[in-house]
Amino acid sequence: MSESITKKKDEKPKEENPESIYRIRPFYEMHFNRDDGSYDYEVHLAGVPKENVELKVLPEFFVLRAKRTEGKSVGIYTLTRYFLNEIDPETVKAEFNDGLLKFSVNIKDPLKDAYTIKL
Repeated sequence: MSESITKKKDEKPKEENPESIYRIRPFYEMHFNRDDGSYDYEVHLAGVPKENVELKVLPEFFVLRAKRTEGKSVGIYTLTRYFLNEIDPETVKAEFNDGLLKFSVNIKDPLKDAYTIKL
């Protein structure tokens, strides 16, 4: 019994993870543009460099992940949102400047691939 106590005293204490990881839900705005049938998004990502921003878009929803590092702290911005209508992922336009991500997506025309039936 005294051996196990001695071993514990001689062992180095486990170092805690030096980084603190914070999950952050970014502030965002969405506007519907009736003129061209698109959704316009603005997402605020303060302190995030452009190379740490990842935006993935599917017809039904999008996923945004961005990483901000400050000293030993790491902030992970995450945002997942469903679109109100199915969109065309090939029409996505995005730009990132000064911590502001702007992107727009066009609503998919539901009759685009429809067959016309001759009567």
